[in-house]
Order: sequence, then structure tokens, then C-alpha cells
Amino acid sequence: MFLRTVVIELLFLGHRRHAETTHAALDKAKIKTLCKIANQLNLVPAIVVSKANQIKATHEAAQEASQLAQAAAAATSDVNTSTVFQATALQAANCSEAAAAQYTKLINDAQEVLLNGPKTAGHIAEIADLLLKLSTDASTWCLGTSSAKTRNTAVTQLGCPAIYVDNLPSATGTDENIITQTGFAGLSGTAHVSSGTGSTACYLLKNGASTIWGKTGPVSAKLAADFLELTAQESHGSETANLETLNTGATNGKFNPARSGPQKLFNAIHRLNNFELQNCGTTPEDALQVAAADPTTQTLLGQALAARNSYAQTNQTTSDAQHMLKAAADGKADEIGKMVIKKIKQTSTARIENTRQTSKQLKETPTAEQRRQSILLEYMNQRYQILQLSTDLEGEKIKRNAATSKAKLSDDDCKAKTGGACKDCCKEISENGETKCVVDKKGATKVEGGEKDNKTGTTNTTGSNSFVINKAPLWVAFLLLE
Repeated sequence: MFLRTVVIELLFLGHRRHAETTHAALDKAKIKTLCKIANQLNLVPAIVVSKANQIKATHEAAQEASQLAQAAAAATSDVNTSTVFQATALQAANCSEAAAAQYTKLINDAQEVLLNGPKTAGHIAEIADLLLKLSTDASTWCLGTSSAKTRNTAVTQLGCPAIYVDNLPSATGTDENIITQTGFAGLSGTAHVSSGTGSTACYLLKNGASTIWGKTGPVSAKLAADFLELTAQESHGSETANLETLNTGATNGKFNPARSGPQKLFNAIHRLNNFELQNCGTTPEDALQVAAADPTTQTLLGQALAARNSYAQTNQTTSDAQHMLKAAADGKADEIGKMVIKKIKQTSTARIENTRQTSKQLKETPTAEQRRQSILLEYMNQRYQILQLSTDLEGEKIKRNAATSKAKLSDDDCKAKTGGACKDCCKEISENGETKCVVDKKGATKVEGGEKDNKTGTTNTTGSNSFVINKAPLWVAFLLLE
């Protein structure tokens, strides 16, 4: 508001008072240096957007990679390969979660520079605009050199951002030659020039009761967000304009301590420039390869193996995890990421097309909806297989229990049975002319042994849990019996 008030007041003062001023003018070269800084500050929103977009790409790539690996894990019957796929899916999901957290951190960290960067650029541009408006007289000027006024009529010609920016800039960082590691390049020294002939006549550098400062005696004022300091004097020759000394004093992109607004802004800009982005791929293929080869994936496998198998030796965990990854990569330990992604892409998974279930390889780039459908379909198919296997297993257990019970029958269990009731491992015999119901030992043995030769399928003979597997994969049955 101050600058706009100044402009309005100066317009009312008119050429008469302006012409009376015989003080120094502002050095155009120094104002152009300020404008270069302003242009860099105006890039701050673009830099934040650029970093946010990179994080977004990482997040989406990792999320898709996780779904692809999870679908492949569900559709793969080999336990080792399926487990490696699932571990890869979890690591990709971990990358996605980390990207989401990083996005939040970026927004929080960037608030200071987002608020102050463009605002400071606006202050500088408005001062430059004011100086141009005070340099329209034919013979005197407020901005130029000691011998000539500026011919520029717009702040963009001075290198400042426009008062209103139509074309949004794009950038990934500020220019390191302008905002250096030690300070703002060129920001120091005298910023006024004097012709000695009265041609340089900047009303901002004159004080007095009838001037814009409204008082006599030296008047010091900082303008352009404290980048520029003016000392107005009533008599010509003692007035000054100086840039704040900001070209040095910082170390490795940091003023320590940061005492002024420009110094704090400098530090905030470097924090934004140095904000590290997670590198786990910006495409699903890259994310899969990185996740499979990431040491965290091996660690996760080792933790799960150790918890499940209760290893006595700690190094066994690492060894087995490495073996699983190497086996999934067909023995190519140095190409785990490359081989795992190849296998995942070649895996055929359930997919829905025209409301019906079909099967396609994952390399055929399923949409996000198709990936979700595939994961759910494979999950349902597995659960139904396990349910059927569990039902079959329970039936086999019931039969075995019944057979075991019958095998333990004694003559006392049968003797009370007569006529047609003498059956189910009991039989009638004649002894001393008397009919008796006794245990049919041959029949009981036959029931106990079962009818293996008349069943189709694969027989699991794990201890006392022998049964026939008809409809479920052998590895699922093995897991149930563990």
C-alpha cells in the first residue's frame, strides 16, 4: 500500500516539484541486479510444483508396481517365486507410502519460501515500476546513469517479473549463478548516480517538510523488502542509495545466523533447492526393478523366514532370503530386479472382460481398475480352492476317525447284535451249534486301510494326515497340513 500511495502522491505533485529536485538518481544497473533476484524469487511456486509432480509420479509408479507384483504373487503357484513377488509388492508399497509422506514434508517445508519469495519479488518489481514512472521527464530522471535516463518503460525490460504474470514459468531450481552458495550475486554497494548538472533528480532521495517524507533532517528508509536502503537529504550531495550487502556471508547456502528478511529468504530458497526426492522410479517398470533389488526386500524376506522357521543361527536368515531371491531370478544374483520384473510381466492373471473372467499376461498393461479386479479375482479363486480343500480334508478326517473307531471293536461290542444288526465290522458265526455275532477283523482292517487304489488324484502321506488332493494345488495342501 505504501508504494501505491507514493505513486499517487507523486502524480499530484506534478512536474514542478519533480523538476525542483536536483538529487541523485537510482543506478539502473543496480536495479537490474535486483530484478534478476526478483525473477528467481518468482520461480519458487514453479519449483515447488516441479518437485511435487516428481513425488506424484513416484507415488503413482510405486502404487502400480505394487499392484502388479501382488497380482503376480496371487497367480503364481510356485511358493518361492510367489513369495518373492509378494515381498516386491510390499517394498513397492513402502516406496508409495514414503512418497506420500515426502509430499507432505515438501508442502510443510516450502510454506515459508512460498509465502515470502513471490511477495518479495513483487516488492522489488513495484519499486522498479515506481522508478520508471518517476523518469518520464525529458530532462531529469530518477532511474538511469549519471549521463542518461533509462529508455525502459516496463519492469520486464529491466529484467523484473511482470506486474501480472500471464505465462507461468517452469523450473526445477533457481539459477546457481544468481543465488549462489555464498549469497545473492551482485547485491552490494552504492546504488545511486549523480550527474552534477541537475539531470539526475530522484524525489525519493530528497527530504524536507514539503517532500513525501514530510520532515527535515536525514531520513533513512528500506525499500524493496529490505534489499535497498535510501538515505534522503535536504541538500544535494549527501543523499545515498545502497544495496544491502548480501553477495557474501553465507556458507554452503546458509546465513548463520540469518538476521534479516533477505537472509532468511536466502536460506529458505536453498532448503527448497536441496529438498531431496526419493529415487525409487517414476515408471511402474522402474519401481518394480528397484523394489525387487532393494536390500529392504531381502531384509523383509529374512524377517518373515526367521519368524516362521525359528532359525537357531542368525546368518541362516540372510542366506535363505538371498537364495529365494536368486532362485526367483533364475540364478542370476546380479540381475534380480531385471529378472523379477520380467517374470512378473509374463505372469498370466485373472481379468474381467465384458463381465466375464479371462486370463492375460501382466505385460498387456492392465488399467488401475483391471489391476484391482485381478487381485480380487485371484484372491477369491485361492480362497475357494482352500475352502474346497479344507472340506475334503475334513471329510477324510471323519472317515479316518470312523475307521479307527471300528478297528478298535471287540467281541463284546458285537455280541449284543442279532440278525441284520450284526454288520459294520461285525459278522455272524456258528460255534457249537450256536449263532454268535463277533468282530469281523478282516473287514475292520479293510476299512482302516481305505480304498487308495480306487481314488484318482495325488495322495499326501504326511504322517497321519494322508488324504487325496483332487481340486487344490499341492502347495496349498502342504500349507494346511503344516
